[in-house]
Amino acid sequence: MTDKTVITSIAEVFHRKSERLGLRIVAGERGLSREMALLDSTIVNVNIVGYLDDQKSLAVQITNPEIHKDLLSNEKKWKDSITTLFKQKRIIVFIIADDLPVPEWLVSLGDLHNICVYQSSVSHSMLFERLQHQTARKLVKKTNLHGVLLSIKNVGTLVTGPSGIGKSELALDLLNRGHRLVADDVVQVYRSSPYKVSGYCPEILRGHLEIRGLGILNVASIFGNTSILDTLPIDLIIRLEHKDLNPEVEHNRLIPRIRNFEILSTSIPEVTLMVAPGRNLATLTEAAVRTHIEYQFGKDPVREFIESQKKLIERRDTLLSKYRKDS
Repeated sequence: MTDKTVITSIAEVFHRKSERLGLRIVAGERGLSREMALLDSTIVNVNIVGYLDDQKSLAVQITNPEIHKDLLSNEKKWKDSITTLFKQKRIIVFIIADDLPVPEWLVSLGDLHNICVYQSSVSHSMLFERLQHQTARKLVKKTNLHGVLLSIKNVGTLVTGPSGIGKSELALDLLNRGHRLVADDVVQVYRSSPYKVSGYCPEILRGHLEIRGLGILNVASIFGNTSILDTLPIDLIIRLEHKDLNPEVEHNRLIPRIRNFEILSTSIPEVTLMVAPGRNLATLTEAAVRTHIEYQFGKDPVREFIESQKKLIERRDTLLSKYRKDS
């Protein structure tokens, strides 16, 4: 398969998210139109964000307090090094984090070479994490899924199923129980690590939930700003199905209906819940998430139940055998 090249701009990747990233541009505004071209691949290799280091130079450089102190005390060394990197266009965005002052010589270099220089009020560690997600979301292969993505007990849970089955209503019930929403209706998914996919909401739909009969709800206004998350790894899929449309489905009642669903070459466990009158889907979803957490810690409630029943039967048989011998 031939990878397709993604063309975007610095303004698209960074500047339009400047408020969320705590960024304020102080130099090199003419560099905002500079194009960024990276491979659109399912393999996460978009490693363009890093801490300033005179031994290597990633496209986006961040400072921490220790590096910033060295920038001020060793101006000659850093000025020569950064001038070379700016001339070669090996750095395209330079960020002074932790709300620290930007050296005047760095401002002059940014304007001279059209390299965007930002000051950020966000801590360097948080900024690094946010930028890693931001660049991955913009510059790696993505896919759209129909469903609702929520954080339930800190587990990224994607609720899927046919249109009209009640996914958004279930999300509303879960929000009322204190869980958090990432996306409703359209979930944009990307590879956030070699072993994980993450989902987020298109900007135009962010923070909203569509409920039949009520229309569009503003989740933050009803449940507060903390009820919304920007992005979240997908750990579990809950698939809703109509029970009356699958009357022939019979399976071992002890064994949950779990299979693996593949998204962008990543396998994610999927649990099927049957929708029927009288079933509390919110409670069932929470139980499915709790069970998933137990599985992650090596616990298997079905196996434990079977083992305990087996021990009870063996104990009963032993007592019966002893009773027969005595009598």
